[in-house]
Amino acid sequence: MGRRWADFTLTQHSKEVQAVSKIHTLAVHAGERGPRPDFTPVSTPIYQSVGFLYDDLPTLDAIFGGERDGYVYPRYGSPTVHAFEQAVAALEGAEDAVAYASGMAAVHAALLGAGARAGRAVVAAADVYGATYALLDALLREMGVRVRFVDVTDLEEVA
Repeated sequence: MGRRWADFTLTQHSKEVQAVSKIHTLAVHAGERGPRPDFTPVSTPIYQSVGFLYDDLPTLDAIFGGERDGYVYPRYGSPTVHAFEQAVAALEGAEDAVAYASGMAAVHAALLGAGARAGRAVVAAADVYGATYALLDALLREMGVRVRFVDVTDLEEVA
């Protein structure tokens, strides 16, 4: 029948399931928690992580709270994205650069950074990209931004 462990009997089937589970877990996670290296790569590695591991919860809490630099989720930033931002800033002769996870995130940030807020106006091309149109027509208008879509080939309409 199998060996007894507390009130649980390991049957041959459960042993096989356990063995398969171990090999699947091993296949996914083997080698990912090696010792921290005492070297630095010649070029910046690509971090393809869904999250970042820290030694303790207070460190992670400080990073989430903005009290300490670090990474929590690649959509919010990663060492790879940070290196890319530094490269773009250097190439553009700029003090800093920001990379976004999507074009729409960049458009949204550009509009807000340019001062789009209640009482302000935005003039946009009538044939702007569909998602940008939706952002302007719905979200920014809900924020109190006056949005006007114009035919940009007609200078009188743009003025």
